[in-house]
Parts: sequence; structure tokens; C-alpha cells
Amino acid sequence: MNIKKCTTENIVFMGILLAVEIVIGKYLTISTIYLKIGFAFAPIALTAVLFGPVEAAVIASIADIIIALLNPFGYYPGFTVSAFLTGIIYGIAFYKKTPKMWRVVSAVIISKLAISVFLNSYWLYKLTGQAFLAVLLIRLIQNIIMIPIEILVIWFIIYPIAKLRNKMKEKNILVNNILLLNEYPADNLEYSCAATPQIRQTGNRLSGLAETAY
Repeated sequence: MNIKKCTTENIVFMGILLAVEIVIGKYLTISTIYLKIGFAFAPIALTAVLFGPVEAAVIASIADIIIALLNPFGYYPGFTVSAFLTGIIYGIAFYKKTPKMWRVVSAVIISKLAISVFLNSYWLYKLTGQAFLAVLLIRLIQNIIMIPIEILVIWFIIYPIAKLRNKMKEKNILVNNILLLNEYPADNLEYSCAATPQIRQTGNRLSGLAETAY
């Protein structure tokens, strides 16, 4: 986890995403021991886009543990491994990558087939003793339904939300830097040891705008 991303704002936002993930996973998901249909993937995908694979994997793992403890089926560590790997896959595919439909399709299909269908079917086989192929068939049907839904949600909802959040963050940084400019003499801004590169850059941009205006 990059220490530069551990700001108060980012930690709070990831906490919100974790809470949303738990609410969706617990109350807004059709869930039995063999299948699960819902939108709990959405907060993990958004975490992956905004913060990266490690953060997405951690949020997914914590959410899986909490949701499992709240459900009557109980906790099984194999599913936490699956959640962790899903976060890694999404983070590698989406973080700091130009949005491409083929990238979304590839990430969703890989995560669904490799993890949700095969790996989770194996966990269920170990947990329940049911025939592996029978469990695999049930999981395959579930994911045939969920794959196109997940692709569309990530493309049309998750990416726009991430773009909006990044724009708002950039505006907040610009406003904060403008306010901090008041602490430094305008003539000595370039040589001030206390001024950060971002503040100097903001000062230069404002100076350029002022010269253009005159």
C-alpha cells in the first residue's frame, strides 16, 4: 500500500466504500450457500479504480469476513482468499489505466471464471461435500447472468463515479493551494523553502493568468 495514498480523505473514503460493500453484501444480495447474486462487486471495483490492487484486496477481504460473520452460513477462509484475489485482479486491470471496454470485459471474465466459478466451487465442495461438478454447474449459471451485468455497471457507473471523484479532488487541491498562497510573499514564492511544488505551480498558474489579463 502506497503511503502517499494514506491521507485522511482517502482513508475516510475507503471506509465509506467498505461500509457500502457490507450493506450491499448483507442486505441487497440474493444469497444461498451455493450462489450469490447482487452488486457487492461495485464498491470493490471503485476501490480498485481509485486506489489500486492492494487497497481493493484489503477492502474486499475485510468486507467478506464481516459479511460472513453476519450471515447464518458462517465464516470460511477460502472465500476471503477469493475476495482478496478479486480485488487484486480488478486493481491490476483498472488502477491508473485508461478506461477500455476490452479491459473491463477481460477483468470481469477472468475474475468470474477463475475465482467465482472454479475456486469458489472448490471451496463449496470442501465445505459441503457436494459433488464438485454439480456445484460448478450452479456457479456457472450464476456467473453467466452476472458477467454482462457487472461489465455494464463498471463501465457506465463505476468509471463515471471515479472520474467525478478525481475531478472534485483536483478542485479541492487547487483551492487549498490558492489559500496557502496567502502565507507566502508573492515575490519570494519561487524561493520559499516552505512552499511545496504544488503551491509554486499554483502560484505560477495564477501569475500567468494575471499577466494575460493585463
